[in-house]
Amino acid sequence: MDSPYARDWVEADLMEKNSLFHEHATLEIVPRAEARGKRVFRNKSVFKIKINPPGVNATVPTIEKFKVRVTIAALKKLMRPGIDYAEKRASTVRWEAVLALLAIAAAKDLEITLFDIKTFFLYGQLRDEIYMEQVSRWVDEKFPASDFIYRLRGNLYGLPQASHIAQGSLRECLTANDTFRSTTADDCVYVRSQGKSEYVATGTHVDDLPAVGTVSGLSTLEKTLKSKFKITAKPNPDVIMGVQIERDRANRSIKLHQQMYVVGILHEYDMVHCKPMDTPIDPGMAKAMMLLPTDTSEPQVRQQYQKLVGMLIWLHKTRVDLLFTINFLSRFLACATQQHFDYARGRPLRYLKGASKLGIVLKPGANVTLSAESDADWAGDLQSGRSTLGHFVQAGEQGAIACKSKLDRRVCTSV
Repeated sequence: MDSPYARDWVEADLMEKNSLFHEHATLEIVPRAEARGKRVFRNKSVFKIKINPPGVNATVPTIEKFKVRVTIAALKKLMRPGIDYAEKRASTVRWEAVLALLAIAAAKDLEITLFDIKTFFLYGQLRDEIYMEQVSRWVDEKFPASDFIYRLRGNLYGLPQASHIAQGSLRECLTANDTFRSTTADDCVYVRSQGKSEYVATGTHVDDLPAVGTVSGLSTLEKTLKSKFKITAKPNPDVIMGVQIERDRANRSIKLHQQMYVVGILHEYDMVHCKPMDTPIDPGMAKAMMLLPTDTSEPQVRQQYQKLVGMLIWLHKTRVDLLFTINFLSRFLACATQQHFDYARGRPLRYLKGASKLGIVLKPGANVTLSAESDADWAGDLQSGRSTLGHFVQAGEQGAIACKSKLDRRVCTSV
């Protein structure tokens, strides 16, 4: 309330209260005596400013919206599977599937729209009997917190089963009356095809649904979602699942990159003004790291190393050129020393400095036949003698829509 955005936070808080009590009827005020013998959970409020990274025509990040979310502090150790909830599994669309959808959009010159479901986790029926303390700033003098609490009538953030219930509600909406069918390769990808004029395919990533298709196909998807959810639709989005998109409609190409994320890493480790390098790793550096002693590893250094490598792992979405480097650095997560950290902070970040905007380019073409290549070294890991495997998959002339680099689980005697 002392910030310049106090009014925005008040407005966001009122929207959250209205959503929980009126739009979704998630919370109901009941006498505390009703929960006798039951556990009453605490609540926690989360305040977040959602930032839009710069797009093609923007030079600085912008504020998209202010979000206030009231969650239930239903910790894992307090909620017992089979007693407090039945199932909590919820899948999300694979990134490779999203790349395949965007490759189809580039090849066929289809429209791209990002759908967002507002307050997604509040949808779905809650069958469990769960109680929660009142939010202190929302307490009405007619219902003092000492005598009254909330009973959850619907789904709420923080519940272990929340994502499972919400996803089930979304799946039920899309597959009703066979409007959409889920694919066998990824059950979070839904497709509808009615001749050449109506085609649409979308992948569900929690409350975000990147979709490609014809105008009529996207209209059908929007109408289907609006029948049950409150949504927003963003045609030609600049960002999808944290990845920046630049589309050249005239040349029918799509470029995916993470430049702003790379800049953030460089700022985090004070490497913004470093001298760039041409490659992220070299054989001499790799050999030196494998031969470093690990008996002097300290918890604080390991934590710093794990944080750096964790930030680099997020780049696997668009940076095929970094896959081996990320895989190699990940081998020392449990035993990193200061020397390991210095190596990881050095050449890889210097390479990113000079190649911050590299990414995957999807180009048009009549041929979208899948092709793949793979390779492996022989006993490349000096510590274990295991081999490093790698592969990539292309769709026609498109950039890699699936790729991987990994250390083999077993020692191979031949290749």
